[in-house]
Amino acid sequence: MERPAARQGARQAARQEVWFKAGAAPVIWAALLFSLIGIFSAAGVGAAGQGDLIPARQFPTPRVVLREGAVLPREIPVLVMAGQTLMPAEFVAETFGLKLAYGKITGTAVFTGPFAATTPGAGGDKEGQPGKEGQPGAGGRPGTLVFYLGQGEVLANGRLVPAGAPPIEADGILFVPLAPFLQKFGWRLTTDRNYSIFSLTREGDKFALVDFLAVEATPEKVRIRVGASGAGPIDYRWRLADSGQELIVDLPDVYLAGLPSYTAIESITVKGIRPVQTAQRMAQLVIDLRYPARASQVEIGSEAGGLWVQLPAIYREEFERSIVPGLTYRRIRQIDAQGPVVADILQVDPGQPGLRIKPVLATGTVLGRETLSDIVEHYGALAGINGAFFASDGQPLGMMVIDGKLVSEPIFNRASFGLVAGRIPVIQNFSFNACVVIDGVAYPLQGVNRPRGEGEVILYTRENGPRTMTGNTGREYVIAGGQVTGVSEGNTEIPPDGAVLSIGASRRDLIDFIAPGSRVDFRLGSDPDWAELGITQAVGGGPRLIRDGRIEISTEMEQFKPDVTIGRAPRTAVGITGDGTVLLVAVSGRQSTVSIGMTLEELAGFMRELGAVEAMNLDGGGSTTLAADGAILNFPSDGRERKVGTAILIFVGEEHDVGEERDVQ
Repeated sequence: MERPAARQGARQAARQEVWFKAGAAPVIWAALLFSLIGIFSAAGVGAAGQGDLIPARQFPTPRVVLREGAVLPREIPVLVMAGQTLMPAEFVAETFGLKLAYGKITGTAVFTGPFAATTPGAGGDKEGQPGKEGQPGAGGRPGTLVFYLGQGEVLANGRLVPAGAPPIEADGILFVPLAPFLQKFGWRLTTDRNYSIFSLTREGDKFALVDFLAVEATPEKVRIRVGASGAGPIDYRWRLADSGQELIVDLPDVYLAGLPSYTAIESITVKGIRPVQTAQRMAQLVIDLRYPARASQVEIGSEAGGLWVQLPAIYREEFERSIVPGLTYRRIRQIDAQGPVVADILQVDPGQPGLRIKPVLATGTVLGRETLSDIVEHYGALAGINGAFFASDGQPLGMMVIDGKLVSEPIFNRASFGLVAGRIPVIQNFSFNACVVIDGVAYPLQGVNRPRGEGEVILYTRENGPRTMTGNTGREYVIAGGQVTGVSEGNTEIPPDGAVLSIGASRRDLIDFIAPGSRVDFRLGSDPDWAELGITQAVGGGPRLIRDGRIEISTEMEQFKPDVTIGRAPRTAVGITGDGTVLLVAVSGRQSTVSIGMTLEELAGFMRELGAVEAMNLDGGGSTTLAADGAILNFPSDGRERKVGTAILIFVGEEHDVGEERDVQ
């Protein structure tokens, strides 16, 4: 006796068989019509708008196919039409563990086997639910997918649903759309941008095809982006090689799809990129660097569809060592699009017991020049840097205060670096405001220890040397014990504990007024008054670079000429940080392969980068020199030390007295 369930199944099979037979003729005609459309299209015949019905690729093309990250040993022919991907029916059956029956007469392709359903009627444990972990060929209930040649629908367990694209027979191979299988088994298909590589993976698998590489190089940074078709953020691990000149980025679950084997980069810091496939599901980006990098310079992160790597386009290396407590030497070497720059820095704590900062005259007098290394040695200093601008004979061009005594006046309201009570650093602009009081009458004083101009009144002290070095065109008065003790026409000898007042011949009012025995007093002030500020040591320079933490380059106010203000050059600077540390900085220059120097604007920015809240320029060019521990540490632009007129020295203990020991040069 036939059971009701069996009878019901037989009736359903009979209806299905009738449906096949009834549909055979239209299927064949549809396939024939589709083939004719393809032929006419290939011949250039067709109505306007008919291109939408024609496959994007009419002929199958062998392509690289990856299945769960593994590259198949042979290329698989693939068709792409109307945004749908079709692959050989036999390959599809093999991939998803199904049986295939293809009836050429009826134009049907029947796939049977266990399905993990993701749509109603696909044979899962429950309708609309996947089978066990979406595993093809296991865990699902038996099901059937029936495709009809030339038709864009598929019969899924008795229900007709869209297939995405009609099956096609080409080159003797039946191609079926992948979409129904991907949906039912919970897989996904990704391709590279050129549709040359196809990857089949399960949903949830992070495997990605990396098929995009772009480089953005600016003067500040090099940014590298790699993109993966159809992927989220890419996992990565990175490390620097022991040499520091290779940045290696490991990319798990990645296949490199058509990236160039090497991409050269026009950058100061980055040479190029080598993508390497190291295993089936593992790749690397090897970034070749021109100079060793530090981990702190590497930025890297994931983003939607890829990841990015960023490196500075400026190479920078730093060296630092302590010389003595309170004195540290640093070197910063930097290379950017402009060229290399080397800066040598002495960081000095003026409050450190036993450590002192002091400006000095090269020979102990305002006339004469010496190399910095000789100055450091003769004064018995530990380290030093060149100081003020000077004339060809060594004469300082600007303010000099040594041990509370003004030995050269400020000019043009230029910036000066000073020390209050020998310990507290300041940078201040000063203008000269001095007078000589003769028998109670004050007369303006034009300068200290410098050549006398016509009609000027100049004070000479022993810092000028043993004599005034003037011509016989005026009148000079020897001052000792606060009164005039002698009169001369010129080149007068200066008493060790006194001074000489030199007056131009045109100043008859003053010459006729002063006489032997006159009481004389000098008031060597400034605006603001350096003595009232408590400054005991000072050296002039300029222009100012930083004021109260802001860059403020006062070239015009301080009347500097283009030879100082324009272009890159070796630079010397002094700065003060927020905690009172003094920065003595020498930037080497005029050497294209070593150091090109800095502009004043670059110098100001660099000083602020070092932490300076106050800073000023000093004499630069060939004068720029920095010494410590008996050695010159920068790269003088002349190829050797230039003799200079002044220096700023750092002492531990007492300096030597060289005032009377040196010949004037």
